[in-house]
Amino acid sequence: MRKSAGNRNIVSLIPMRVKTDSTSTGSAHGAVPKRTSGGGRQPLTSNNMNNPPPAAKRKSSSSSYGPTASSTGPRQSTYGTAKATGSKAAWGTSSGGRGMGPPASKMRRSSGLGIGRGYNQQHAMKDPRPISDKSYKDRTIRDLVAFLQELNYPHPITAKKLLVPLTNDFFRIFEFMYGFLSPNFKLSKKPEEDVPRIFQLLGYPFAISKSNMFSIGTPHMWPTLLAALKWLMEIVQYAINLDVESTLFPQIEFEEIPESRVVFSYVEEAYEQFLAGEDSFDQLEQDLEKQLKLNCQGGKTNLDSLTAENSRLSKELEQLENEGVSRISGQSLACPQ
Repeated sequence: MRKSAGNRNIVSLIPMRVKTDSTSTGSAHGAVPKRTSGGGRQPLTSNNMNNPPPAAKRKSSSSSYGPTASSTGPRQSTYGTAKATGSKAAWGTSSGGRGMGPPASKMRRSSGLGIGRGYNQQHAMKDPRPISDKSYKDRTIRDLVAFLQELNYPHPITAKKLLVPLTNDFFRIFEFMYGFLSPNFKLSKKPEEDVPRIFQLLGYPFAISKSNMFSIGTPHMWPTLLAALKWLMEIVQYAINLDVESTLFPQIEFEEIPESRVVFSYVEEAYEQFLAGEDSFDQLEQDLEKQLKLNCQGGKTNLDSLTAENSRLSKELEQLENEGVSRISGQSLACPQ
């Protein structure tokens, strides 16, 4: 029982749920019913009976990513339930229809392009070379056969054999050619994995996958792999013709030996002696100091050559001056008085 404002005892007749939304206005007299801890049921006064509140209308929340202020129970996620039941529309929708996640119209599939796709899709570009052209293939095969024969390829090789090659022939050629870049290289028991990986490490700009290794001699795949072998052949040719000494230690004018080569030789020899058990490198340090001083002075060889060149030019100049004096004297004698 509850006493009203007129001190009359009114017995509650109709229990009902009271809207707990903060926007509820309660009774017409401004008395806002309070929610009890027992489930939200509360007796009504006479004022409430005479002026019942309007029917509670469900209001949409400004955000559909969580429960609204009118939720009466503990927050529960329906994601696990939706996943277990397999319902496509269960995620983001509670039993009452309220959104627990983004609406279906805003749920978009994210694009995975460039994320975790690896080498093949990142470098998937069209080969601009006419790899399917018959004349291009014939010329490539001739160049490849000549290259292999020049380097003493240990297996029989002919142009006819490379028109429709066997899988083993391809792997043998690749292993032989790559051996010039990585000495003592041998393919593992899974060459179909080794070859694409090595082409990727070398920076080959076109996609070669593991599945390509199972159809090497087919008409649609062999032109692609033949072009890849041609690219590898050009890399090997460049490596063979490369002068490593001049590339690593470029010659500088007036230096008998490049300074970088002098220091490298010192470090190399000192390390070899260290591995042999030596702890003192006095002789090597003296040689290093002597050679660096020669480089600062222009080098003994260069200095001698410059001295000889200076002597030659001095003699030539003296000879020209003597000839000039004699010619001038002769012309003065020939002039009429």
